[in-house]
Amino acid sequence: MVSDRMPFAAEEFRKFANEWGFESDTSSPRYPQSNGLAEKAVSIAKGLLQKNTDVSAALLQYRNAPIPGLQYSLAQLIASRTLRSNVIISQNQLQPAVPDAQVVDQFKRQRLEMQTLHYNKTASRERRELNEGDEVYVRRELTDARSEPARVVKTQDRQAEVELSKSGGRLLRNRRFIQQPARYRDLKCKL
Repeated sequence: MVSDRMPFAAEEFRKFANEWGFESDTSSPRYPQSNGLAEKAVSIAKGLLQKNTDVSAALLQYRNAPIPGLQYSLAQLIASRTLRSNVIISQNQLQPAVPDAQVVDQFKRQRLEMQTLHYNKTASRERRELNEGDEVYVRRELTDARSEPARVVKTQDRQAEVELSKSGGRLLRNRRFIQQPARYRDLKCKL
């Protein structure tokens, strides 16, 4: 399960996940882009609630609507059939039919390639790998103009835990919040 940190980073939830046998991973704090799937689900739900008075009918139509670029709907992918609704459809469409797994897998691969391509257009800047003990500058918020000196304590995929030099506090931030001192950038350019 991938979620944002509130309240899923609590020790109680970690124990719960361990007891029930599933793994819980959290996204970077103060960086909603890293939890994009949940953010998109929230925006879809808000749109449905704002445009419709009957929430259950709106959700039913949303689940029956075909996914753009794929011939199947959410209901067909989950329940292998179209759900019964107020929209007139033939009885044949209500019969169970398992979606073609190859078509779905190919669609997923194409979507992932397109997302990667679009993301890399603006994020193609090379960054030096962070190691424990590296001196860096970190912003508390992505919109902050000022950076504070810090030291890397622990690194994970695209985030790092840093200890602030002045206050001694620790922050867990996405790599986008962390900047390298100029001497590292200059050294890399000379090589």
